[in-house]
Amino acid sequence: MNKIIEYIKVFIEGHGISSLLVLIILMLLYIGATKPENFQIYFGFIWRILAHPFKSLRKHSIKSDVEGPCTKALKNIAKELPDIDIPTLSINWVNEYNLETALKDGKAIVKLRFEDNPTKNIVKATTIYVKDAFLKHTKPYINENFRKALDISVTKKILLKIEKNSSNILSTFIDENISESFDVFERCELIEEIDDNGLFTRILLRELYLFGKKLYGGNIKEEYKKESDEFLRFVNQISTREYDDDTPLSFSKQILKVGVVLVAKEETFLNYGIKPYLRRIKLGMSKGIESFYLLARGTSVSILREVATQLLNTGNFAVVGT
Repeated sequence: MNKIIEYIKVFIEGHGISSLLVLIILMLLYIGATKPENFQIYFGFIWRILAHPFKSLRKHSIKSDVEGPCTKALKNIAKELPDIDIPTLSINWVNEYNLETALKDGKAIVKLRFEDNPTKNIVKATTIYVKDAFLKHTKPYINENFRKALDISVTKKILLKIEKNSSNILSTFIDENISESFDVFERCELIEEIDDNGLFTRILLRELYLFGKKLYGGNIKEEYKKESDEFLRFVNQISTREYDDDTPLSFSKQILKVGVVLVAKEETFLNYGIKPYLRRIKLGMSKGIESFYLLARGTSVSILREVATQLLNTGNFAVVGT
């Protein structure tokens, strides 16, 4: 190892290369290997410095500015949805208008007409990606207002991860969607409440993905659109539920069959173990429930982990998310 280091040192000195420059290059290579989405962000910054006079270089700059933060945001979402395939974003600049996004090898290739306004490019690319590639197989089976609200909410979630010029980016995005109907924004508010309480990815998006997977290739019916819309309101009620609220804890329709088990009282677990929770799950299964979600808040989270561990140890259940 020492000989290799000495050889590199001699090579650097022999070619007049700055040690600082080599250090920077090695650091960038390390970031590129371990955190490619961060590498895209830094690379975009370098391109911006070089690209100001040249349109072709500006395209590279914007491409990195969009792809890096978007990939980073999608990876955060994917951590909570490990069983769902979420394509990465790739931009292909074109001269035509209204070209469809292509899905290939785990990538969503967004075909975009370049504009000199970097903010508009970022907003447009992210908006098109979400519209054309995110939950693509589910969207035909949900109503238009819900679909638009879902696209707006997911796009905003991604754009919030872009730190550079974030306020201007969000303002541009809001301006472009300000004319949407009351029904769309009403559903946006429901989704925002769900997200604020941590159930957007953990329950809503996961179940919508499975919903589309079950229905994909089948006829599009109004009853499916009604069912998915009712499920949105069910998850919202669960997410905003107060301790003593009398709200339904199960949703069993034609396709979506979801149950929620609340882990709230420490004394219940200490006195009876997992028996009460197992009883609730068996009761739900007898009514056709297929997915169960354990939910807890505050100090009850530690109890939830123990309950989940003991349920899994029975060998009758499998975990799909945390």
